[in-house]
Amino acid sequence: ENLAYGNIVNLYVDAGIIKARKADALLLRPAHGIVDNPAGMAAGSTGQIVFMSGRGGGMAGTILGATYYLSTSGTVQLSAPTVDGVLTQVVGIGLDAGGIWLNIIPVSRVVIDIDVTATVWNDDRNIHVRYSDGAFENLPFSVADYVAP
Repeated sequence: ENLAYGNIVNLYVDAGIIKARKADALLLRPAHGIVDNPAGMAAGSTGQIVFMSGRGGGMAGTILGATYYLSTSGTVQLSAPTVDGVLTQVVGIGLDAGGIWLNIIPVSRVVIDIDVTATVWNDDRNIHVRYSDGAFENLPFSVADYVAP
């Protein structure tokens, strides 16, 4: 696929060759770098990618000091995803007109959100756990298991 200057990319191996494609939180393709060629990279060509950490100039107009998360189609967003089945990955810090400072956090099984669901206090409930790798699970929790401090 064609990659534009400033696209966040996912690296993968195809027939022994390292290739780049657009990183995508929804497709579970974690970020590994940013395209650093002002002309972009045509499909099948070679080019320069800043890997995991460093300044990415192709993303001007970010908010200075703001944390950016992986979004879809090689882009970033200001808020962390809040739905199941989607990667939650910090990509970097905004540098205003200077682009983005990549500080890509590798994706792993890290708890990022916990919700307790119940209708009233006496009901049994579920603990809904969401992980940064997109996985989630519902863990049953009974009021009978709770011991007040």
